[in-house]
Amino acid sequence: MLKNETALILPSVTSQDKYARRQWHLAENNDLKYQFLSVFDQQMVDLQNDFRVLDNMYIERLTENNDDKIIAFTRGDLLFVFNFHPLKSYTGYGIPVKGKYRIILDTDDSAFGGFDRIDRTVLYSAEKKSERPALNIPFYLFLYLPSRCALVLKKEAVRRATDL
Repeated sequence: MLKNETALILPSVTSQDKYARRQWHLAENNDLKYQFLSVFDQQMVDLQNDFRVLDNMYIERLTENNDDKIIAFTRGDLLFVFNFHPLKSYTGYGIPVKGKYRIILDTDDSAFGGFDRIDRTVLYSAEKKSERPALNIPFYLFLYLPSRCALVLKKEAVRRATDL
């Protein structure tokens, strides 16, 4: 398969080839939603350039809940959380991870055509789920996860053990 600026050149010729053409002008039309997809695409490229996400081959799966349609995993210092549920938003959804995190990418951002329901200025800290003091209670990062949204959070440096 060869690529050029306007079309994907596929090895076979069919009647559907006209639909394989990239129509870059659609992203420049402010009456259409393609402009948001273009901005999101650029942010994804910037995320790779800044954090070299694809260079780190180790992925740690933290949560995979088919009923809630939630997936969370870490790759390097980044935490990826996806809510694929078409209807349900979750308040205080616990992701089992330690540390402090800051949102660096949020698909609900108004720049991507989202509804801007998430505060990206907050520093999220993992907490113990139990109110009783105990040694083996895991930490959870409690997040608001709107339906059909994804978050990318960057782990912040922890200066003291009490900051966990």
